[in-house]
Amino acid sequence: MSDAEMPLLSEKLTLGEQLALGSLSAHPGYIVLEKMIRAAVDEANTKVVMVSPDNPNYNRVLAAVQQEARATNTFARRVLRSINSHGKQAAFKSKTEEAMTLEKMKSILAEVE
Repeated sequence: MSDAEMPLLSEKLTLGEQLALGSLSAHPGYIVLEKMIRAAVDEANTKVVMVSPDNPNYNRVLAAVQQEARATNTFARRVLRSINSHGKQAAFKSKTEEAMTLEKMKSILAEVE
């Protein structure tokens, strides 16, 4: 997996931070945040299409707005995918830890009996 495909802060977030991201995506405001991010992507992409070939600096202007659109798209994709990925990882880790705790409790109870 390339660095661009890895979730941001992939090995640096605690389980609590990952759970916070997971719960963020369930918050009603997250839908609005995602909508705003996608609007920024749409605006950047529209700028590319709107560059007029009649512009005397067409190639320079086109290259600049394409670079901006590419950066905006990459940023949005990485942030949204990272939130999703961390949320899934947290859910998996949480369930795994819960199952391990239950097994430990069962073995302790078995020893006591």
